Amino acid sequence: MKYKSICLLCRKTFCHNKSRKNSPHKFCSQECHLDYQKKNASYHFKKCKNCGKSFLNKRNPKSIFCSPKCRAHYNSIKRTKEIKQLEPILKQYYFEKNLSTLKIASKLNVTKTTILKWFKKLGIQSKEYLESRHYTNFRMPSKEVLYNQTLIQGKTYSQLAKLYKCDPSTIGNWLKLYQIPRPRNYEKHKGLDFKEPTKTQLEHWYIEQQLSTRQIGKLIDLSDTAISKRLRKFNIPIRYSGFNFKRYTCQDGHIVRSVYEQRVDDWLFVHKLLHQYEPQLPWNNRQRADFKVNGYYIEVWGITSQQYKERKLAKRRQYKKFNLKLIQIYPIDFQRGINRKLNKLLSKNDKQNYEQLLLK
Repeated sequence: MKYKSICLLCRKTFCHNKSRKNSPHKFCSQECHLDYQKKNASYHFKKCKNCGKSFLNKRNPKSIFCSPKCRAHYNSIKRTKEIKQLEPILKQYYFEKNLSTLKIASKLNVTKTTILKWFKKLGIQSKEYLESRHYTNFRMPSKEVLYNQTLIQGKTYSQLAKLYKCDPSTIGNWLKLYQIPRPRNYEKHKGLDFKEPTKTQLEHWYIEQQLSTRQIGKLIDLSDTAISKRLRKFNIPIRYSGFNFKRYTCQDGHIVRSVYEQRVDDWLFVHKLLHQYEPQLPWNNRQRADFKVNGYYIEVWGITSQQYKERKLAKRRQYKKFNLKLIQIYPIDFQRGINRKLNKLLSKNDKQNYEQLLLK
């Protein structure tokens, strides 16, 4: 559909394909449009303040530049002139008064990055890190003193930072400057006198003497988590708390291999459930489950060694293959409460009686 309009300059009628609501067609051709702009008082020809070329000012009569590039170039020159005026002030603050770039920025109400940009434009060489960190009545410690304090006395970065009234990261930079090897975590606390436990020592304490990680930690003044890390490092299988090579006697007289098995056995005895300890499995006479109750097999998983994990996965596949009912209990279930896993062994009457006991 074609629409008719009247040209504002030549007053001729012309047709166009589509009408625009916001900016309808006003001119029949581009020539009429340009002639109208030249004659109309709202349009002016001006000289660009940067390049000196004449340009047609269409909308904003206050505009001075012909393009954004000219505006940016003019402003950059203007800024450099202003920065050159600040050069003596910047040198006075930075070299004579020994102010940091952050303090200079706060005085001139600009950011620190702006000050660094001004330094680059003016060719002012910034100070080195250690030189800029120095202040009055401050002395950097010598290499011997720092070596003694960090590696022999075993002082931490925070302790040295309080001593020298600086940031802890500064201590790390000093060590890097003096090429002093950074102390490890245990060296920070114990000093160089501390000796790392060997694999044979850990095996003797953990496997032969059956000491816990906490007991070993007390012997060599380390935490139990630090001992467990060293056990993993030497590929020594870690047992969960409660899984030792000792034997434990339950309330019904059964002798079991761990504290967790003892807790399961006592729970079954309290609830008067007939159970069998270490019953034979149907697919292999040598393999045994931990418990068997009312057609359910109970397995209490524990040790984290690779061989144990492989045996556990193989055992679970056999349970699935023979369609046997299996209840799996992990160490975390004892923290949450084993009732969630073992309640399915109770009948409805037993569950009601048990809930009444808990309410009492």
